[in-house]
Order: sequence, then C-alpha cells, then structure tokens
Amino acid sequence: MIRFDTLKYFEILKEAGIPEDQCRAQIEVLEIALESSDIATKTDILELKTDISELKTEFKTNTLLLKVELIMWMFGMGFSIVGIMFVILRLMLPY
Repeated sequence: MIRFDTLKYFEILKEAGIPEDQCRAQIEVLEIALESSDIATKTDILELKTDISELKTEFKTNTLLLKVELIMWMFGMGFSIVGIMFVILRLMLPY
C-alpha cells in the first residue's frame, strides 16, 4: 500500500479554500482508491529484481548442465560410431 499523508493533504485543500466536509470526502475517496489499486511499491520491485536474479542464476546453471550432458552424448555417439565402423571394417577386410 502506498503511504499517503492525509493531514498534509487536508491542510493543502483547506488552505486552497475548499470546505472541510469536501476535504474529508476527497481524502476518503483517495484512500479507497489507493487501497484498491495494484501499484507496485519499491519493496515489490526489489522482490521482483531478486526473483529475476535467482531465475537467471538457475537458468545459467541448467544451461551449463545441459551443455555438459550434450557433450557427453556427443562423445558417446562418436565412440559408438567409431566402434561400429571398426567392426564393419574388420568384417569386410581379410586378415
């Protein structure tokens, strides 16, 4: 919720010549509007920044793990292909 100095607002309106009952009504309406609005506060923004930072770190970690796994698969497939080729050549060529 946004902090709002109602006394200061009241004094500003009163100095401008607005009757006291209208000042109170404006303050009430403004308080209702501020309570029901979904305005992000500094705390909300800081929490989002923290969450985003954590997600970035998690994403980088997961990306690194995927790279390692992909490299392992590539080497495994490469060794398998070399092994299969060796067996085929061994079978095709005479001793």
